[in-house]
Formats: sequence, structure tokens, C-alpha cells
Amino acid sequence: MNAKRVLPILFLVVLFLLMGCNSSTLTDDEYSFTLVDDMNREVVITGRPNRIISLAPSNTEIIYALGLGEKVVGVDNYSDYPLETENISKVGGFADPSIEKIVSLSPDLVFAANAHEQSIKQLEEMGVNVLVLNAKSIEGIYGNIELVGKAMGVQNEAVALIEDMRERIGSINDKLKDIPMSERVWAYYEVYSDPLMTVGPATFINEILETAGGRNIAYDAVTDYPKISAEVIVDRNPEVIIFPAFHGTSSFTVEKVTSRDGWQSVNAVNSGRVYGIDANIISRAGPRVAEAVEVLAKMMYPDVFEQ
Repeated sequence: MNAKRVLPILFLVVLFLLMGCNSSTLTDDEYSFTLVDDMNREVVITGRPNRIISLAPSNTEIIYALGLGEKVVGVDNYSDYPLETENISKVGGFADPSIEKIVSLSPDLVFAANAHEQSIKQLEEMGVNVLVLNAKSIEGIYGNIELVGKAMGVQNEAVALIEDMRERIGSINDKLKDIPMSERVWAYYEVYSDPLMTVGPATFINEILETAGGRNIAYDAVTDYPKISAEVIVDRNPEVIIFPAFHGTSSFTVEKVTSRDGWQSVNAVNSGRVYGIDANIISRAGPRVAEAVEVLAKMMYPDVFEQ
């Protein structure tokens, strides 16, 4: 056979095989495959999941972003986004989900996190299938979106969501690419105020901060969430101060931060560059991290993004 004719045929064969491995193309009878989750567990999916439960807010946001809200029958008490979660049965706190409540909802698949190790064992003993998502980076979030897409047969939606996030973050990178690292904004992110705590270089929030063009004043911290003294903050003199704005609380406000004794000499306070950011978009390993990068970049480089 002519080689020019063989190559297209081989291409079609490969494409056919790839499509056959795509869960979105499988019929309900063919829906059976094994996935490896973030605890390196092999999870066998047999039958298309139609009733799902999320035990973590980040998982919930991924599920809804993929258009799977109609399949959600239960969420943890802290899953509050999107608003549709208000009407979903609650299965307990993040640290202490109710096994009895979860089982009573007859889920086909439960999306958990590493913190639920004991609950996972209990659920598995009761015949409940569990898939663990535990992203520690932006790339990890992409991986979790892909994993949910495969499990639920919505791989095309997962690819589209990942591409959208990459494009949004890539757009930020493009706008900041000409700013050398030595000239990037020094930022202090405050996790907690009493005692003062920030984020270390190995944390997820630090990655978001750096992706948005910032330099963490706690770049040399050896723990993930180190305590930091007011003296060190004043000495390192951040150009921007950012704190998490929690819904329904006033534990952090611009006024509280800027009125601290001795902080009036800090550049960020002098220039009025103290900002609150939605705590959920910067702390949840879900699709809204792209929004967190955009918000932080505009806080740190308003002139760049006003053009």
C-alpha cells in the first residue's frame, strides 16, 4: 500500500483509539475505568456517577465550574460558592463530615481531600466510592479539573476550563513580562493578625502572589505559615500589604492594619496600598485562582492595567 495513504489511515486509527479512552464518549454500559487520585489511590469508576458529594469548598467550585451542579446531592458546611450551594444538603464540617449523612444521600462518588483520610476509610468500608483532590499548586488545580472531568465524563468541559484559566493567567504574565524581577513589587500577605502570620515560599498563596508579579517579603521563611514580627515587616518595608477579607467578619480592615503602632513608616501604608482580597478566591485551590491572580496583579501594578 502507498505510504501516503497509510499515514492518514494510521492517524484515524489512533484518533479512534484515543476517543475510545475518553469517558465523555462512553455509553453508560461502557463506563468503567481506573483513575489515580491525589493520595495515589487507584479508584475504579464503574457506571456514570449521577449523585455526587463534595467534602471541600475547592472541590465544590471545580464541580460547579464544570457544569455538574445538577448532580450534587451534598456539600460540606463551608461550600458557599456558587450561590446554588445554599440549597444543597450539608454533610458536616470540613474536618468532621458526617459519615451517616453522606451514606444516607446514596452518592455514586464522593470528592474528598487529603485531610479526610479517616473518613475515606470509613466510607470505603461502607461501599462508598471516594476520589481525593488535593492540589498544592496552580498546575495541581489543572490536574484536579482534568481528574473530575474524566471521572464525570465531561473532559471537553475540563479542557475548556483549563484553557480559559491558562489564558487569563497568561495575559497577566504578558503584561508583566518586561518588569525585571529586581523591580517587582515587594508584598506582605497577612494570614493572621494575632499573632502576625504570613505565607512562606512553598505555599500555594505564595505561588499566586508571585504569578501576579509580587515578591514575598517572607521569601526566606522555612515554614509554610510562619509567625512574623512587626519589626521585621517594618524593616522589610513592603510596597503593598494584602490581607484576606472574610465574608461576614471584620477581623481585618484597612483601618485596623494602617493604624498599627509604628507602621506609618511602611511604604504600603504611606502610599495607601493596603488591600483586602476575597479570602476564598486566594485560599481555595479551584478555578477562581485565575481571578485571584488578576486581582493581585491590578493591586500591585495599577498603572499597567489601566492602560
